[in-house]
Amino acid sequence: LRQAEPITYFRVKLASATQTDDAVIRFHENGSDNFNPNFDAPKRKNGNYVSSLGANSYLNISTYVLDPGTDYSINTVGMINCSKSIKIKLEDAMLGNYTMTFGDLDKMQLGYSIVLRDNLLNKDVAVNESTSYTFAVTSDPTTYGSNRFVINFTSPQVAPNAPNYTFSNLCESQIQYQLNTQAGINYKITKGGSVLATVIGNGNQADED
Repeated sequence: LRQAEPITYFRVKLASATQTDDAVIRFHENGSDNFNPNFDAPKRKNGNYVSSLGANSYLNISTYVLDPGTDYSINTVGMINCSKSIKIKLEDAMLGNYTMTFGDLDKMQLGYSIVLRDNLLNKDVAVNESTSYTFAVTSDPTTYGSNRFVINFTSPQVAPNAPNYTFSNLCESQIQYQLNTQAGINYKITKGGSVLATVIGNGNQADED
């Protein structure tokens, strides 16, 4: 394929008045909800443990899908067909106000809609480059931890109009094609029941000689 593999990641960034941390969420056709050493980076906590605080000296943000005890600084999951939820884990946050923002969203080329869910406040916020969500951490343990925040993803619906495509040399062992793709849609090129190619749409033209 001459079509480059889509870049499909973004950052969840957390900041207090004096500290910052971030976590990367990435989508890949070989990603999964379980740990994969080729794609995932387990979270290594910032700071040192301070016994008087009962916490580390620096805030930590990570994400997980199945188990908060298996959390990641880089979390690579598979492509989604309809929807998916990825949870945020917030640790070692001292009392005070925090701001969550999102970076590198221009690297997300799959057309997914992204929504931040605050379970504590029962609030949903659409995520984009300008999203800035401020919240408070108090002595109430529900204001932090692994259950307050979730990021919900929804894949795009297939456009009702069929994409434009052309094929040539159909009788040869190698088929030439051009396909105008829709972002976030997976395409399979088949011949005689065999899959010749899989294309992840990014809104541009894919072609193969």
